[in-house]
Amino acid sequence: MKRNQRRSAKKTEGQPGGPFSAAVAHQLAGRLDEAVANYRKGLESQPDYAEAHYNMALALHGLGRWDEAVASLRRALDIDPAYVDAHNNLGSVLYGLGHLDEAVVSFRRALELRPDLAATHNNLGSALYRLGRQEEAEASVRRALDLRPDFAEAHFNLGNILQRTNRLEEAVAHYERSLSLKPDFKGIPSNLDTALYLLASAGRREAALEGANAWARIDPDDPIAGHVLAALQGGEASPPRASDGYVAALFDGFAERFDDVLAGLNYRAPALIAGMVMRETFSAAPDVLDAGCGTGQVGQLLRPRARTLVGVDLSREMLSRAAGRGVYDRLHRGELTAFMAAHPAAFDVITAADVLIYFGDVAPLFSAAAAALRPGGLVAVSAEELTDAAAGDWRLQLHGRYRQRESYLRHCLASAGLAPVRFERHVLRSESGQDVEGLIALARQ
Repeated sequence: MKRNQRRSAKKTEGQPGGPFSAAVAHQLAGRLDEAVANYRKGLESQPDYAEAHYNMALALHGLGRWDEAVASLRRALDIDPAYVDAHNNLGSVLYGLGHLDEAVVSFRRALELRPDLAATHNNLGSALYRLGRQEEAEASVRRALDLRPDFAEAHFNLGNILQRTNRLEEAVAHYERSLSLKPDFKGIPSNLDTALYLLASAGRREAALEGANAWARIDPDDPIAGHVLAALQGGEASPPRASDGYVAALFDGFAERFDDVLAGLNYRAPALIAGMVMRETFSAAPDVLDAGCGTGQVGQLLRPRARTLVGVDLSREMLSRAAGRGVYDRLHRGELTAFMAAHPAAFDVITAADVLIYFGDVAPLFSAAAAALRPGGLVAVSAEELTDAAAGDWRLQLHGRYRQRESYLRHCLASAGLAPVRFERHVLRSESGQDVEGLIALARQ
């Protein structure tokens, strides 16, 4: 859910050149530590200055010192119980800390004082949504939209509520309204993608196609919209692989919650791939390429075994999180097939966890992997298996991921000069309460 916060410092009434004026100047210039120091100095002589406590809270929040920000906001409210902005911002900080019931109290108090605050109604709706109080959340967000019909964040939040309560066509309409108002709004593409998939899966494919076409009209250059439309159209409209723009945009928007979401889906592909590699015997510690490394889940598992560990991915945000693990010797942003082709005979092991789901035609991928491996080197991949007897070698599914037939994977490996060592069927993750089965394959150059 999306909430809004007021972050700008308010002008104080301190004497020119005094600590309060200096504090505001520092705050507006982004020098938050200096701002806090000056607010504290000024408050020594004027401890009941509510505006200064409020502004200091904003600076403390910007520094990530959220508990101190809460204390400053509460102090401002002790001095001035009718301080609307302080109630609203206290609610926002409490929301960020996960104290949702307290956040609701603060937002409601602000609205008692100023019932026309659209942003606060939206904030209240966000907190109620996270508490599972969907009817109240919907009423709050709809009130925000009554006050501000062009409120992009509120349209997004209403879309989330409607999606959770299975009113998918309405959810799609509000996501698209939000997107038309704020094209760079992070989070909309992935949520809209999910709503369209759920709509199509519920047997309303024509409605989903209509929504996807509307999305493409709103933003014809959005690679996610183009890929979703192709997945819903199916058949000959399916591209042989997902575009670089789609993969980068998808994971840049998903990176922040990627690990948490997949943990909730019992995501096993990294552990299965790493386990398969670790069972092999090497004459020396191998040089490993983690192709499509994401946040580094495979790399973290293979680090103890590897001499060097290199990661490559299209998503800048995913690479940032992979770097935070501190396990890679090098990380590169780029398309992995081109990267492997540019590094002949450079690696002893190449892993690709949940990479093939963005490729239909895997022949170029396996050829590039074979070229990047040293003699006797290994490639380990996961794939979602295509079992539909009426399908071809691969298919783009409604959810936007590709599946391949096992016989096709074996053929492409052999054509690239990669001899299959082991094919195993495993549950890769859960989705909508169902196990997703797939293949873990190991092949040798």
